[in-house]
Amino acid sequence: MMQSDTIRAMRTTVDFETRVLRQVKARADAQHQTLSRFVQEAVLAYLATPAKARQAAPFTLVTCGVAGDPCPTPAEIADQLAGEDAAALRIPGIPHADA
Repeated sequence: MMQSDTIRAMRTTVDFETRVLRQVKARADAQHQTLSRFVQEAVLAYLATPAKARQAAPFTLVTCGVAGDPCPTPAEIADQLAGEDAAALRIPGIPHADA
């Protein structure tokens, strides 16, 4: 008797968080698929994507202006904001950029 290397189907149990299961069921229903078929296709799509492609690419967090440029001091920020406020409110006696 020869054993086959091919498994046609196998039953298993998978635990999902309730909110995830609701979303999966809704998506499967919207696509007119059984839950089993939907999960199988999702797993196959995941497995077809190389692990490296699933990892987020590194990035540089720019916290102000352009990466590497000096950041303004708190006093410079306060001066800039005061000038913008004066211009927006047209406060008499306070100089503003568009005067």
